[in-house]
Amino acid sequence: SMVFQNDILAGASGAGGYQIDQSVWFDGSTGWLNRTMATGTDAKTFSFSVWFKQTTPNNALNMQILFGAFPSEAFSVGTLGVSGSNQLSYRDNNSGSPNVSSAGQYRDPGAWMHLLFVVNTTEATASNRVKIYTNGTLTTNSSVTYPSLNETGTISTAVNHEIGRRSTNYWLRSYVAEMYFIDGQALAPTDFGEYNADGVWVPKAYVGTYGINGFYLDFANAGALGTDVSGNGNDWTVNGTITQVTDTPTDNYA
Repeated sequence: SMVFQNDILAGASGAGGYQIDQSVWFDGSTGWLNRTMATGTDAKTFSFSVWFKQTTPNNALNMQILFGAFPSEAFSVGTLGVSGSNQLSYRDNNSGSPNVSSAGQYRDPGAWMHLLFVVNTTEATASNRVKIYTNGTLTTNSSVTYPSLNETGTISTAVNHEIGRRSTNYWLRSYVAEMYFIDGQALAPTDFGEYNADGVWVPKAYVGTYGINGFYLDFANAGALGTDVSGNGNDWTVNGTITQVTDTPTDNYA
């Protein structure tokens, strides 16, 4: 198993001094966000970036859902999350049923970690069609069924999407900050983060475009935590209770 050292110290910031002031806490039972997407730029290609700190690592429990497509309330199709064995996981039950999980286990409740999922089914090499990065580094994957060439997934299609749960199970029990979804582009970790002078991976501002369904949730508006600040206006509906906190990737609380 793999446990990250808590390298991001209180007050640490990026090379350009980039600071994150708020995150949100999903308590594993009461809060989630949802949004019905439009027909997107390209359901074959997307990038999903988030900073994440678990509060209760899994112990043979259900998958924790970070983000997914849910055409019906009880049925998940495309999901990004953390499996019951603490592996980072991408699944889509649409056509080819891709299922890609990291070989390493990620379960350090004291450390913020940057996750980047990049799906691009137009890649000729199967292993390039799903890439999962942690703190800037490409993971080794296991339990792999890659999407078929040019397969169209369900994420970023015109169906209900949710952040933080699936139906009444698969709840997220974690802190989350800086959530980006980029519709139609396969991006790199360096679009969202960088190494500081101490060699620690830290966040930086994304300066690119978002595509039709793209969004950026910075969780800064306590009264409307689902506010998209990308400029696209792709706001999310808050359901139940999600708590804004000041434990962030640039000000990590023990």
